[in-house]
Amino acid sequence: DVAGTTTSYTRNGSFTITDDGSGTGYIVNEQGQRLLDDTGSPITVPASSTAGLFANIVNINPDGTLTFNDAANTTAKVGVFDFPSVQGLKAIGETQWTATLESGAAVLITPNIKGGSLEASNVDLTDQLVNMIIAQRNFQANSKIITTNQTLTETATNMIR
Repeated sequence: DVAGTTTSYTRNGSFTITDDGSGTGYIVNEQGQRLLDDTGSPITVPASSTAGLFANIVNINPDGTLTFNDAANTTAKVGVFDFPSVQGLKAIGETQWTATLESGAAVLITPNIKGGSLEASNVDLTDQLVNMIIAQRNFQANSKIITTNQTLTETATNMIR
């Protein structure tokens, strides 16, 4: 999030550390939007105590606490939120959503974060494509059966006349 813009929510956990041009480091997503802490403020990255412009994250606790490798071992806690009705969220693109009246207000929760990994899709694309091809062939076969049945019925009806 950037000051003055709407807060958006995502399940995409791919973040990097970047400089905003003023020498301040932030944790951002692929669109350059800042990761917010549990108070709703952008997480700032402290200066490194070793080589490099900014400190690295050396530990990510399951509760969302980040520990940096600066001289003070600075910590920050990632804000993770849930909604009374996630179906009410409004999709705004790029795996991001905003809260609506239907979704209800964001509720801060205690997360269970696993650092160094991304959530994978629970869909096996190959299996789904095979299932789609099978369903399409079944539809075509049923369509031909119906057409053949109609033709036979018409032929039988014409013989009776």
